[in-house]
Amino acid sequence: MTKLNETIQTMLKENTGSNFLDSGGAYGRHWERNQTIDFETTEPITWELSTWPDGDVELIPTISTYHYLKEALDLDDICLIFNLLQDQDNDSWIDSEFYGMTAKGWDYLENDIFTYHDYKIESTFNTYNGESSLSQILQGTYITIDNSDYVLLQIHNGCDARGGYTTSKLFCLEDECLPSEHFSGEIDEVSIFGYGDCSSYIENENGERVEIKADSKVNLTL
Repeated sequence: MTKLNETIQTMLKENTGSNFLDSGGAYGRHWERNQTIDFETTEPITWELSTWPDGDVELIPTISTYHYLKEALDLDDICLIFNLLQDQDNDSWIDSEFYGMTAKGWDYLENDIFTYHDYKIESTFNTYNGESSLSQILQGTYITIDNSDYVLLQIHNGCDARGGYTTSKLFCLEDECLPSEHFSGEIDEVSIFGYGDCSSYIENENGERVEIKADSKVNLTL
């Protein structure tokens, strides 16, 4: 297993405790359910067809957060050092301009990276605030360091979206932000393309909308 894959799996299994806002005792929190999962053997994307009262049928994909992140992220020496420090101190979060930050992690960013490198703090995001088909919520901040793109990332392992996030970890990005949640495949033997954040509108290779029926045969890939 690569260090990247190991880091993402560790985050997905990180015990983020319980929160008075959530109802995890009823059906289990993400971190509890993830303990016994072998993420490498899971499907990158699953789906269901949902029929609305008016008869319209919607394709609802669920994109594996693990498979999505391992294709979108990378690690370099800055990330490895920061993440190691975060692991050493992950039970003592501090107040800082970033979420999920430990004293050792913040000290490294502030005194080693931000002091001696050109950097810019870009936008902060939470996928819960928009349309997303990822299996778990992501929260993070985009940062550029010496003109390279990074993301300081948390995964939501709880129930209620207001709490239950992992300790932040730093990753490299090939682009300035995470990629779109796109997928491809076939519906009734028609090649299609869609976005996880817009599952009600599926296009064929000519950009035309594809009709979905309750008994449609579907095969999707990331």
